[in-house]
Amino acid sequence: MLTNFNTNVVPLLFGENAPFKDQLRVVIRPYPQTWHASSPLLHETALAIARLSLQDRNKLQDPEQNAFWVFSQALMKEQERWFDGPARSKSPDQVRGELSTLAVDVLGEAVRKAKKPSIVDLNGQPLGQAVRSWTRVSEEGNSGSKIVPDLKYVTKIGRQNGIHVTPTALWNGVVEPAISSSYSKEDWQKFLEERRKMLASLVEESLGSSFSSMTALTETQLPLPLVARGKVRDVYDSQLKKGEFNGALLFVATDRISAFDVILQNGIPDKGRLLTGMSKFWFDKIAPGIIPTHVLASSWEEFPEELRQRLVDVKDQVDGRSMLVRRARVIPIEAIVRGYITGSGWAEYQSKGTVHGITLPKGLQESQEIPGGPLFTPSTKAEQGEHDENIHPDEMTKLIGPELSQKLTKAACALYKKAADHARTQGIILADTKFEFGLLPADGHGYEGDLILIDEVLTPDSSRFWSADSYSPGKSQASFDKQYIRDWMKSQKLDSAAKSGTPVTLPPDVVQHTQEKYREAYARITEKSFA
Repeated sequence: MLTNFNTNVVPLLFGENAPFKDQLRVVIRPYPQTWHASSPLLHETALAIARLSLQDRNKLQDPEQNAFWVFSQALMKEQERWFDGPARSKSPDQVRGELSTLAVDVLGEAVRKAKKPSIVDLNGQPLGQAVRSWTRVSEEGNSGSKIVPDLKYVTKIGRQNGIHVTPTALWNGVVEPAISSSYSKEDWQKFLEERRKMLASLVEESLGSSFSSMTALTETQLPLPLVARGKVRDVYDSQLKKGEFNGALLFVATDRISAFDVILQNGIPDKGRLLTGMSKFWFDKIAPGIIPTHVLASSWEEFPEELRQRLVDVKDQVDGRSMLVRRARVIPIEAIVRGYITGSGWAEYQSKGTVHGITLPKGLQESQEIPGGPLFTPSTKAEQGEHDENIHPDEMTKLIGPELSQKLTKAACALYKKAADHARTQGIILADTKFEFGLLPADGHGYEGDLILIDEVLTPDSSRFWSADSYSPGKSQASFDKQYIRDWMKSQKLDSAAKSGTPVTLPPDVVQHTQEKYREAYARITEKSFA
């Protein structure tokens, strides 16, 4: 059963592309089979080692460092020593002694390999003494047998749940007879998908329309080939072959959110739909007359019937948060336009008097409008998990050539000005923003072809929006973006921890505040309330 679980269930729950990642919690309870002579003694020792493994919680997810799994693997390898035949000729104390010796041997070897001595000590006791102390009989146990407290607890839980044979699977605490030890990976996936839909239906029924605003979609699972997962968007091959949609990609904006180039554990409910709505608004508002875009269709109703039929069962993952777009060769440049000096630009100016290597007048204040008009400050476009590198425009010219550099700079600055002018009419200051561009045809070569605007445009993820009413140069400004999350992480000293790989989960109040900021930005810019 453990082999079946590791082979068929674990890949569905853990790992970057696991379809049920972070959606389920699994509890494995060892349950003694009293009709086998050594079973209670095996469980006594396993439970003692489980307690030992909790002494270093940083190792719980590492099967080579987790004491319980190290010991369990050793038991599996030498299981025949404790089959009914050999066990009949030994006393309980002899079996306990052999198990304790095995624990000392395998865990001591694990410690030597890992060069981490902390695992051999439990409350100041050597390992062997610690194991034996956890398996001694309880003074608080039954007046007759005085079994080990941990074993008594596990046995009691098993009885309460009606477990009489093993393996037995419980779903939400209730025995689930449908689950079989012979389940294949496909069987498990089908079972888990059915239970997920059932739970979602119950929650939606009980919460009504508030369901969508309370649930963050952090990963999509569509019946289409997955091309890529970015920090926010999942990109699929639409498999469309006809007309203008031939070869199109489906961009789906999830509710994932990142800070300091790290994707956080939980998302912001409805964020993907808000981003898609704002991008659609800005594509329509500013691109005409300046540059073509990659957008082919930006709503479910506009998608070809062929695609809608294919996605009808997952419409809730697509509707309102997706666009069909042209394939393009992505230019590896983040086209950043700054109208005001803030963020990393302000930090560089303070230390060097420059922004992206461009010298600015002395005496500027934080958040001040940049003299002479918006500044084009490109950066390299790094892979996910890596950091973009700020570069001088001359460096961009070396990378992609003078002709394309000129076109890209002109388009980015024109788009910024048009967007900033509209934002001002809504009482919003567009402090800075980032555009991305691509080239057509998608199968072309080098940096030749037709320039188009791609990705997202002018969302709180790619831009800094300030309220004109409260704007005051000389200090940092409150913004309608994820700066609130960055500030919270810094206050909790989680910015450096996140960069080093420590998972970060946002508390409910930070999630709610961030969602409110995104909603306000959407409403003020589009002049529509978000539904």
